[in-house]
Amino acid sequence: MRQSCLFLSLLILLISQIPVFGQVNDLTITAVEFSGLKKANEAYLRNFVETAVGQPFRPTQVQEDRQQLIRIPGIGNVTILVDTIADERVSLEFAVDEQRTLLPIVGLGGVTDNFWFQLGLAEYNFRGRGQTLLGYFMSNNGIPNGQIYYRNERVKGQPWGYAIDIRRIGAPEPLFFPEATVNYLYTNTSSGITGIRHIGFNNKIELGANFFLEEYIKDEEREFSPLPGPDQLSLRKLLVRLSYETNHLVYDYFYRGGSYWRAIGQSVYTFKDNSRFFSLFFEGIRYWRPYRTANIAVRL
Repeated sequence: MRQSCLFLSLLILLISQIPVFGQVNDLTITAVEFSGLKKANEAYLRNFVETAVGQPFRPTQVQEDRQQLIRIPGIGNVTILVDTIADERVSLEFAVDEQRTLLPIVGLGGVTDNFWFQLGLAEYNFRGRGQTLLGYFMSNNGIPNGQIYYRNERVKGQPWGYAIDIRRIGAPEPLFFPEATVNYLYTNTSSGITGIRHIGFNNKIELGANFFLEEYIKDEEREFSPLPGPDQLSLRKLLVRLSYETNHLVYDYFYRGGSYWRAIGQSVYTFKDNSRFFSLFFEGIRYWRPYRTANIAVRL
Protein backbone atom coordinates (compact mmCIF):
# COMPACT_ATOMS: atom_id res chain seq x y z
CA MET A 1 0.00 0.00 0.00
CA ARG A 2 2.82 2.35 0.94
CA GLN A 3 4.62 1.57 -2.36
CA SER A 4 1.44 2.30 -4.35
CA CYS A 5 1.01 5.69 -2.65
CA LEU A 6 4.68 6.55 -3.29
CA PHE A 7 4.33 5.61 -6.99
CA LEU A 8 1.15 7.69 -7.32
CA SER A 9 2.83 10.70 -5.73
CA LEU A 10 5.80 10.47 -8.11
CA LEU A 11 3.46 10.16 -11.09
CA ILE A 12 1.51 13.28 -10.06
CA LEU A 13 4.78 15.18 -9.60
CA LEU A 14 6.02 14.21 -13.07
CA ILE A 15 2.72 15.16 -14.73
CA SER A 16 2.76 18.54 -13.00
CA GLN A 17 6.16 19.30 -14.59
CA ILE A 18 4.91 18.71 -18.15
CA PRO A 19 3.97 22.06 -19.80
CA VAL A 20 0.41 22.30 -21.03
CA PHE A 21 0.70 24.22 -24.31
CA GLY A 22 -2.86 25.49 -24.24
CA GLN A 23 -2.03 27.39 -21.03
CA VAL A 24 1.15 29.09 -22.27
CA ASN A 25 0.56 32.77 -22.95
CA ASP A 26 1.70 33.95 -26.41
CA LEU A 27 4.20 36.75 -26.71
CA THR A 28 2.58 39.93 -28.01
CA ILE A 29 4.30 42.18 -30.56
CA THR A 30 4.53 45.78 -29.40
CA ALA A 31 6.60 47.25 -32.27
CA VAL A 32 7.64 46.38 -35.85
CA GLU A 33 10.56 48.52 -37.02
CA PHE A 34 12.94 48.72 -40.00
CA SER A 35 16.61 49.67 -39.89
CA GLY A 36 19.39 50.07 -42.46
CA LEU A 37 17.15 51.69 -45.08
CA LYS A 38 18.89 53.91 -47.60
CA LYS A 39 16.87 54.01 -50.81
CA ALA A 40 14.02 51.62 -50.01
CA ASN A 41 10.72 53.24 -49.07
CA GLU A 42 9.61 52.06 -45.62
CA ALA A 43 5.91 52.54 -46.34
CA TYR A 44 6.28 50.33 -49.43
CA LEU A 45 8.15 47.63 -47.49
CA ARG A 46 5.41 47.45 -44.87
CA ASN A 47 3.00 46.25 -47.57
CA PHE A 48 4.94 42.95 -47.65
CA VAL A 49 4.91 42.34 -43.89
CA GLU A 50 1.87 40.61 -42.39
CA THR A 51 3.23 40.65 -38.85
CA ALA A 52 1.67 43.61 -37.04
CA VAL A 53 1.59 45.30 -33.65
CA GLY A 54 -0.82 43.66 -31.24
CA GLN A 55 -0.56 40.22 -32.85
CA PRO A 56 0.96 37.15 -31.18
CA PHE A 57 4.59 36.53 -32.07
CA ARG A 58 4.72 33.75 -34.68
CA PRO A 59 8.28 32.82 -35.81
CA THR A 60 6.99 31.07 -38.96
CA GLN A 61 5.11 34.17 -40.10
CA VAL A 62 8.10 36.38 -39.36
CA GLN A 63 10.33 34.16 -41.52
CA GLU A 64 7.81 34.35 -44.37
CA ASP A 65 7.83 38.15 -44.07
CA ARG A 66 11.62 38.11 -44.21
CA GLN A 67 11.65 36.09 -47.45
CA GLN A 68 9.00 38.35 -48.95
CA LEU A 69 11.18 41.38 -48.21
CA ILE A 70 14.31 39.75 -49.67
CA ARG A 71 12.49 39.18 -52.97
CA ILE A 72 12.06 42.92 -53.43
CA PRO A 73 14.66 44.28 -55.89
CA GLY A 74 17.43 46.10 -54.08
CA ILE A 75 17.15 44.11 -50.85
CA GLY A 76 20.20 41.89 -50.44
CA ASN A 77 19.35 40.35 -47.09
CA VAL A 78 17.21 40.88 -44.01
CA THR A 79 18.13 39.98 -40.43
CA ILE A 80 15.41 39.54 -37.80
CA LEU A 81 16.11 41.10 -34.39
CA VAL A 82 13.77 40.25 -31.52
CA ASP A 83 13.91 42.17 -28.23
CA THR A 84 12.03 40.56 -25.36
CA ILE A 85 10.25 43.00 -23.06
CA ALA A 86 8.65 42.35 -19.69
CA ASP A 87 5.08 41.14 -19.40
CA GLU A 88 5.43 38.70 -22.33
CA ARG A 89 5.93 41.35 -24.99
CA VAL A 90 8.47 41.54 -27.81
CA SER A 91 9.76 44.24 -30.16
CA LEU A 92 10.53 43.11 -33.71
CA GLU A 93 13.08 44.73 -36.04
CA PHE A 94 13.88 43.94 -39.70
CA ALA A 95 17.50 44.93 -40.29
CA VAL A 96 17.75 45.50 -44.06
CA ASP A 97 20.97 45.22 -46.06
CA GLU A 98 20.40 47.04 -49.35
CA GLN A 99 22.27 46.46 -52.61
CA ARG A 100 23.34 48.96 -55.23
CA THR A 101 20.59 49.11 -57.83
CA LEU A 102 21.65 51.97 -60.15
CA LEU A 103 23.93 50.19 -62.63
CA PRO A 104 25.52 51.12 -65.96
CA ILE A 105 24.88 49.16 -69.15
CA VAL A 106 28.09 49.02 -71.17
CA GLY A 107 29.01 46.68 -73.99
CA LEU A 108 31.64 46.52 -76.70
CA GLY A 109 32.59 43.86 -79.20
CA GLY A 110 32.69 42.71 -82.76
CA VAL A 111 33.73 40.22 -85.39
CA THR A 112 34.99 40.67 -88.94
CA ASP A 113 33.05 43.51 -90.61
CA ASN A 114 30.72 43.85 -87.66
CA PHE A 115 31.41 46.17 -84.69
CA TRP A 116 28.94 47.05 -81.95
CA PHE A 117 28.82 49.06 -78.75
CA GLN A 118 26.14 49.62 -76.10
CA LEU A 119 25.58 52.37 -73.51
CA GLY A 120 22.76 52.74 -71.02
CA LEU A 121 21.59 52.88 -67.44
CA ALA A 122 19.39 50.59 -65.32
CA GLU A 123 17.68 51.24 -61.99
CA TYR A 124 16.25 48.14 -60.29
CA ASN A 125 14.78 49.90 -57.26
CA PHE A 126 13.31 53.00 -58.85
CA ARG A 127 11.72 55.40 -56.30
CA GLY A 128 12.68 52.90 -53.61
CA ARG A 129 9.64 50.80 -54.48
CA GLY A 130 11.17 47.80 -56.26
CA GLN A 131 10.42 49.16 -59.74
CA THR A 132 12.67 48.58 -62.75
CA LEU A 133 13.53 51.39 -65.17
CA LEU A 134 16.18 50.97 -67.85
CA GLY A 135 17.20 52.42 -71.16
CA TYR A 136 20.09 51.86 -73.53
CA PHE A 137 21.36 52.67 -77.00
CA MET A 138 23.32 50.17 -79.07
CA SER A 139 24.98 50.62 -82.43
CA ASN A 140 25.32 47.33 -84.31
CA ASN A 141 27.54 47.86 -87.33
CA GLY A 142 26.15 51.39 -87.60
CA ILE A 143 22.52 50.24 -87.21
CA PRO A 144 20.78 51.97 -84.25
CA ASN A 145 19.22 49.80 -81.55
CA GLY A 146 17.63 50.73 -78.25
CA GLN A 147 15.20 49.89 -75.48
CA ILE A 148 13.11 51.64 -72.81
CA TYR A 149 11.66 49.30 -70.18
CA TYR A 150 9.61 49.97 -67.06
CA ARG A 151 8.26 47.35 -64.66
CA ASN A 152 6.17 47.90 -61.54
CA GLU A 153 5.88 44.44 -60.02
CA ARG A 154 3.38 45.50 -57.33
CA VAL A 155 1.47 48.77 -57.57
CA LYS A 156 1.47 50.25 -54.04
CA GLY A 157 2.34 46.82 -52.66
CA GLN A 158 -0.82 45.26 -54.07
CA PRO A 159 -0.84 41.90 -55.91
CA TRP A 160 -1.31 43.67 -59.28
CA GLY A 161 1.46 45.07 -61.45
CA TYR A 162 2.39 45.90 -65.02
CA ALA A 163 5.33 46.35 -67.40
CA ILE A 164 5.90 48.50 -70.51
CA ASP A 165 8.54 47.70 -73.13
CA ILE A 166 9.58 49.70 -76.21
CA ARG A 167 12.55 48.55 -78.25
CA ARG A 168 14.21 48.49 -81.64
CA ILE A 169 16.49 45.68 -82.80
CA GLY A 170 18.51 46.01 -85.99
CA ALA A 171 21.27 43.87 -87.44
CA PRO A 172 22.68 42.61 -90.74
CA GLU A 173 21.17 39.22 -91.42
CA PRO A 174 21.96 36.78 -94.24
CA LEU A 175 19.05 34.88 -95.79
CA PHE A 176 19.76 31.65 -97.62
CA PHE A 177 18.18 30.93 -101.00
CA PRO A 178 18.94 27.97 -103.31
CA GLU A 179 20.59 30.34 -105.80
CA ALA A 180 22.65 32.43 -103.38
CA THR A 181 23.01 33.87 -99.90
CA VAL A 182 21.62 37.41 -99.72
CA ASN A 183 22.50 39.95 -97.06
CA TYR A 184 19.58 41.91 -95.64
CA LEU A 185 19.26 44.72 -93.14
CA TYR A 186 16.80 43.41 -90.53
CA THR A 187 14.92 45.63 -88.06
CA ASN A 188 12.32 44.77 -85.42
CA THR A 189 10.44 47.69 -83.84
CA SER A 190 8.10 46.69 -81.02
CA SER A 191 5.99 48.02 -78.17
CA GLY A 192 4.23 45.94 -75.56
CA ILE A 193 2.45 45.92 -72.23
CA THR A 194 2.14 43.15 -69.64
CA GLY A 195 -0.26 42.70 -66.74
CA ILE A 196 0.98 40.95 -63.59
CA ARG A 197 -1.07 39.17 -60.92
CA HIS A 198 0.47 37.64 -57.81
CA ILE A 199 -1.38 34.74 -56.24
CA GLY A 200 -0.39 34.30 -52.64
CA PHE A 201 3.24 34.24 -51.63
CA ASN A 202 4.75 31.98 -54.30
CA ASN A 203 2.70 32.14 -57.51
CA LYS A 204 2.39 34.67 -60.32
CA ILE A 205 0.53 34.99 -63.63
CA GLU A 206 1.50 37.37 -66.45
CA LEU A 207 -0.50 38.21 -69.56
CA GLY A 208 1.05 40.45 -72.20
CA ALA A 209 0.64 41.68 -75.75
CA ASN A 210 3.36 42.96 -78.05
CA PHE A 211 2.86 44.60 -81.43
CA PHE A 212 5.94 44.60 -83.67
CA LEU A 213 7.02 45.38 -87.20
CA GLU A 214 9.70 43.29 -88.92
CA GLU A 215 11.41 44.80 -91.96
CA TYR A 216 13.92 43.28 -94.37
CA ILE A 217 15.80 45.52 -96.81
CA LYS A 218 18.26 44.04 -99.29
CA ASP A 219 21.72 45.23 -98.33
CA GLU A 220 23.56 44.57 -101.59
CA GLU A 221 23.00 44.76 -105.32
CA ARG A 222 24.42 43.05 -108.41
CA GLU A 223 24.41 44.77 -111.76
CA PHE A 224 24.21 41.75 -114.07
CA SER A 225 22.84 38.84 -112.04
CA PRO A 226 19.85 39.86 -109.87
CA LEU A 227 19.86 38.38 -106.41
CA PRO A 228 16.98 36.14 -105.35
CA GLY A 229 14.45 37.32 -102.80
CA PRO A 230 12.44 40.54 -102.48
CA ASP A 231 14.17 43.91 -102.31
CA GLN A 232 12.07 44.85 -99.29
CA LEU A 233 9.61 43.08 -97.02
CA SER A 234 7.50 44.39 -94.11
CA LEU A 235 5.58 42.14 -91.71
CA ARG A 236 3.28 43.40 -88.97
CA LYS A 237 2.77 40.92 -86.16
CA LEU A 238 1.04 40.58 -82.80
CA LEU A 239 2.42 38.45 -79.99
CA VAL A 240 0.21 37.36 -77.07
CA ARG A 241 1.96 35.76 -74.12
CA LEU A 242 0.67 33.99 -71.01
CA SER A 243 2.99 32.74 -68.28
CA TYR A 244 2.63 31.09 -64.89
CA GLU A 245 5.42 30.67 -62.37
CA THR A 246 5.87 29.14 -58.95
CA ASN A 247 8.69 30.42 -56.77
CA HIS A 248 9.73 28.42 -53.70
CA LEU A 249 13.23 29.89 -53.50
CA VAL A 250 14.93 30.89 -50.27
CA TYR A 251 17.27 33.84 -50.80
CA ASP A 252 20.47 34.74 -48.95
CA TYR A 253 22.17 37.52 -50.90
CA PHE A 254 23.05 35.86 -54.23
CA TYR A 255 22.79 32.34 -52.77
CA ARG A 256 19.59 30.41 -53.37
CA GLY A 257 17.90 27.27 -52.17
CA GLY A 258 14.63 25.60 -53.10
CA SER A 259 12.85 25.28 -56.43
CA TYR A 260 11.42 27.46 -59.19
CA TRP A 261 9.49 26.67 -62.35
CA ARG A 262 7.54 28.52 -65.00
CA ALA A 263 5.49 27.74 -68.08
CA ILE A 264 5.06 30.16 -71.01
CA GLY A 265 2.63 29.88 -73.88
CA GLN A 266 2.63 32.41 -76.69
CA SER A 267 1.00 32.98 -80.06
CA VAL A 268 2.29 35.14 -82.92
CA TYR A 269 -0.20 36.37 -85.51
CA THR A 270 0.99 37.77 -88.86
CA PHE A 271 -1.45 40.28 -90.36
CA LYS A 272 -0.24 39.95 -93.96
CA ASP A 273 -1.23 36.31 -94.49
CA ASN A 274 -3.32 35.66 -91.33
CA SER A 275 -0.90 32.97 -90.22
CA ARG A 276 -0.32 31.95 -86.60
CA PHE A 277 2.59 30.46 -84.74
CA PHE A 278 2.32 28.83 -81.31
CA SER A 279 5.05 27.95 -78.85
CA LEU A 280 5.17 26.45 -75.37
CA PHE A 281 8.12 26.78 -73.01
CA PHE A 282 8.72 25.10 -69.66
CA GLU A 283 11.60 25.70 -67.27
CA GLY A 284 12.34 24.13 -63.90
CA ILE A 285 15.27 24.93 -61.58
CA ARG A 286 16.34 23.29 -58.32
CA TYR A 287 18.97 24.84 -56.03
CA TRP A 288 20.97 23.25 -53.21
CA ARG A 289 23.41 24.73 -50.71
CA PRO A 290 25.66 21.87 -49.56
CA TYR A 291 27.44 24.35 -47.31
CA ARG A 292 27.29 28.09 -46.67
CA THR A 293 29.51 29.36 -49.49
CA ALA A 294 28.44 26.97 -52.25
CA ASN A 295 25.46 26.73 -54.55
CA ILE A 296 24.47 23.88 -56.86
CA ALA A 297 21.68 24.17 -59.42
CA VAL A 298 20.02 21.81 -61.88
CA ARG A 299 17.95 23.28 -64.73
CA LEU A 300 15.48 21.44 -66.93
